[in-house]
Amino acid sequence: MTGELKLALTLDTSIQFLKGVGEKRAQLYAKLGIRTVRELLYHFPRQYIDLSAPISIMDAPLHENCAIRAKLTYKSGEQRIRAGLSVFKLIAQDHTGSLEVTVFNSKFTVERLETDHDYIFVGPVGGSILKREMSAPSIYPIPEKHAILPVYPQTSGVSSTLMRRNILQALEELTDIPDMLSDAIRQKYGFPHWMQSMRVIHFPESLSQVQTARDRFVFEELLTLCCALAILHSGNEAQQAPAMAPLDIGRFYQSLPFQPTAAQLRAIDESISDMGRCVPMNRLIQGDVGSGKTLVAAACIYFAFLSGFQSTMMAPTEILAEQHYNTLRAMLEPLGMTIALLTGSTRAAEKKRIASGLLDGGIDLCIGTHALLSDGVDFKNPGLVVTDEQHRFGVAQRARLSGKSSNAHVMVMSATPIPRTLSLIVYGDLSLSVIDEIPPGR
Repeated sequence: MTGELKLALTLDTSIQFLKGVGEKRAQLYAKLGIRTVRELLYHFPRQYIDLSAPISIMDAPLHENCAIRAKLTYKSGEQRIRAGLSVFKLIAQDHTGSLEVTVFNSKFTVERLETDHDYIFVGPVGGSILKREMSAPSIYPIPEKHAILPVYPQTSGVSSTLMRRNILQALEELTDIPDMLSDAIRQKYGFPHWMQSMRVIHFPESLSQVQTARDRFVFEELLTLCCALAILHSGNEAQQAPAMAPLDIGRFYQSLPFQPTAAQLRAIDESISDMGRCVPMNRLIQGDVGSGKTLVAAACIYFAFLSGFQSTMMAPTEILAEQHYNTLRAMLEPLGMTIALLTGSTRAAEKKRIASGLLDGGIDLCIGTHALLSDGVDFKNPGLVVTDEQHRFGVAQRARLSGKSSNAHVMVMSATPIPRTLSLIVYGDLSLSVIDEIPPGR
């Protein structure tokens, strides 16, 4: 018995095993982030070309993209304009008039076209009221099926035509694909099965079908995101952090030469409430520059100090770390706190002194840069970790600093304006406090 055993197609099959792909084109597909059949199917069209209702030549509105059905009556030979640029002139006609078509660098395409055959020309319409022109259109034969053609985000060497062919093969050969949405959910929201939705979004019979399929996949994506966030939060809930006593920080407020805004007080209350639990706080304090995020951090640092815990604050640059050091030192040293600054420029003897003070509990707050992540920098009784401008660090660095502090409570400050829904994606494991007021005089 001869012949090769055909590979059964699955969602995890490499893209190179589809017809016409192979290893070389698979590398081109990879530029689009497509390596498997699953990733190919989730590469949705960016638009659709409706070939089911083409219009006549003179009915086509000027300066708009149109699909025109007409008979090709003339095609010129190749005209070389310069090196690397060739032009072909075509004329198409229908009962209303003629269409002059210009095609660039497409010798193979033009050679396949036959005069006295109808085609659909898709592109921007130019010319005048009495004359119609089209430059660099897409040209299609009259379709027998799939009159609505999907157009995909693409890269050099991978055309929409190739993608359509590969996607059609995948949809024809895939079998028994389970749907992540239960029957009850699909019935409740009127969603079709995964396979049916996938066929519709790639090869709709009408544009009205597309929206239902899109709604289903948007719902699926949001559901996946919500489940991922729930896993993140459940992992956080399983950890332990020091539950701080509900001590009064009135002395901190009394020491301020101004009255905090309602937004600052709300953010402080939300943070202190979190710090009173045995589950680690993970809170994002988001507010514009000058909104007073540092005051919120200072209040929580003082609260940790009253409960007998140390705090640390990490900034992305030495300049910013020094600014925080000067600000917090002025606010908290009069309240009995000992504060240190640790950066890459700190001298060896001073680093040694700070490391000793952190280890024996003599330093209540250490402000610094990435130097805080260095080996040998450990805390006696860590309670709160504050990072400024979180987008400059990343989750891994925040986790490393938190790891040094034995699941301490974590506060992240960011001046980047982030919509609440987007914050779920960027900071999925963090609760959110927004400071939406600017202190008087700023």
